[in-house]
Amino acid sequence: MREDAMLDLLIQEALGGPTPSDQTGLILRRLADENAGSESKLAGSKNQSASPVAEHSSQPSLATILIGIAAGLLLCVGIAVGVKYRSGVALQAIAEEATDNAAPSVPTPSAVVESEDASPQPKPAPRKRAQPIELAGDPSTTLDDDPGSLSPELPSQQDTQSASPSAAVPSITLVSQNINSRWQSHWKRLGVSPTPSREKESIQQELADRLGLVIPVDAIGDAKAIRTAIANPSNRQAISKRLLTAILGKNSKHQDASESLSEVLKSGSGADRLIAAWMLPSKADSNPSPDEKSDSSKSAATPWIRMLQPTDLHEVTVKTAALTSHKDLRCQRCHDVPNSGDEVPTQADYWTVAAGLAPLLNPSRANKDLFYDTLDGRRQLAKRPSQEESRAWSDNLVGSRDLAEGIVSTLFAMVHDSPSTTSPFDLSVASAASVPSETLRPLVDDLIASDFDVLRSLSILLSDAVMTRSVPDAMSPQGVLIADDQQWSSAVSAVHAMAARSPFRRPGSAQRRLQVALLDAKPNWPGDSGRDTLLAQPLGSELSADGTPSNSEKRRPEKNGDRKTAVAATGYPMRSSMIVPAWISQLPDFDSRLDHVAHLAGQLKLNPSERELAHQALASGDDEALIFERLWWIIRPNS
Repeated sequence: MREDAMLDLLIQEALGGPTPSDQTGLILRRLADENAGSESKLAGSKNQSASPVAEHSSQPSLATILIGIAAGLLLCVGIAVGVKYRSGVALQAIAEEATDNAAPSVPTPSAVVESEDASPQPKPAPRKRAQPIELAGDPSTTLDDDPGSLSPELPSQQDTQSASPSAAVPSITLVSQNINSRWQSHWKRLGVSPTPSREKESIQQELADRLGLVIPVDAIGDAKAIRTAIANPSNRQAISKRLLTAILGKNSKHQDASESLSEVLKSGSGADRLIAAWMLPSKADSNPSPDEKSDSSKSAATPWIRMLQPTDLHEVTVKTAALTSHKDLRCQRCHDVPNSGDEVPTQADYWTVAAGLAPLLNPSRANKDLFYDTLDGRRQLAKRPSQEESRAWSDNLVGSRDLAEGIVSTLFAMVHDSPSTTSPFDLSVASAASVPSETLRPLVDDLIASDFDVLRSLSILLSDAVMTRSVPDAMSPQGVLIADDQQWSSAVSAVHAMAARSPFRRPGSAQRRLQVALLDAKPNWPGDSGRDTLLAQPLGSELSADGTPSNSEKRRPEKNGDRKTAVAATGYPMRSSMIVPAWISQLPDFDSRLDHVAHLAGQLKLNPSERELAHQALASGDDEALIFERLWWIIRPNS
């Protein structure tokens, strides 16, 4: 074929083969012959149909003319409508631009369609994103003082609160009901059944014996009525003395401090400002005369240190941190607490507080560095705060939430004779039964909102669900002697969970408690010695706060009373019921463990009589856990 021949020629030329002969003429002649034949065929077909078509097309039809006229009219109408519509849109756009030049306009759909045909316009500025709608219950709208909220607060709200309440103080009845419902939830969570409520007369008698308060029977259980009853001068004076004793952990000899506290209780506000003033140096001490020489025996620089004297640095550190920061620094003097987490203060925290208080306790060592030994044998320098930081610390106590928690904890211990919280190294109760912080959080919030009205907080505690609980059967005078281990453990667990009331009341004097312990530790005393005379003295709730007998003529037991019953009435541990921390067994010897028990009580060491009693019990074969529990009963502070 022709195409194959042409393809062969092109391939040969591309491959560089021999030059072919010129075939151009032959190709042109063949193309001419083919074109001539096709034209003749086309002419014949045209001649057959040309005549009728020509005749028909020479005369245009009437329908074609009418269709053309109608199309022209429609085109004119469309042009007129379009021009009018464009004019109206332009006038509307000019009017909107004149009335609101600043606000970005949202174009209408017709304007958007029209703008596609017009010249390109600048793009309008994007609209601002709408703010999200906060739904009810959103975390951002949750109030900080919500009792049920568990979310953390901001640092400024957590460290310092305003001295004057910004919101209305809630009803004292509502706060009391809120706390009672939290106690019920706490007991349900622990699986502990609270004991039945006791008679109001029993509560009235306990408040009179333990706190020296005279409250009508009708007011028992009513926080508002109790608040009115304890505001009278005699009750207020009794509260100020016992509260100061609970804060200091010892009987106060400063009458002026008790009187100033009584005035603050009367005013119904300002307890935080009074405590902050205790931490400031007196004017006479802060501005000594030029010719006055430094004397280490001179009175301390702050009223707080004066009230604690005689004292040592460890006691000052522990009690100051407990009140002002609500921190437990009893056991960090020598080492960190093992496996305690980030919430428990460290040894460095302890010595930082001690370094700030050391110059106040001993002004002669104000410019000397304070070193401490770590558990691995290294020697560290305690970080001492500057004067500006010390001044800011006392100023920040006003309205402080930490101070409010410290006051509530002190009031709780004073009313219920038990700490509000426990630590991993505490010897008092099992940590699993400790009171959760959220249970007393409404009371802390209420204390801040009321501008530190201490009597208001005290009245809520005196009417709470814990105060109305009765004594377990295993702890009755006869149950103590006949209850088995299971019954006793259940009763102790209920008391530790605050679901039952303990009938035992420790003597307020540490010396009196030591005498009770010596009675039980020496069973071979002759009967005609002074032992029976001591046992015949009233114990437990029959003692006043300072350990002296109260109304002894009416309540003196018979001389033939059972020794164990008399000793047990004071709450002296007759069997081991507490959980001893595992870390205490890691200490090298028995004496070092005794020293750490003393540290937990805020003491540097035991006195000779207490140490001798512990060694005597160990030699007689007593279990160390029972020895520690009895020793803790003797030396544990009242607050």
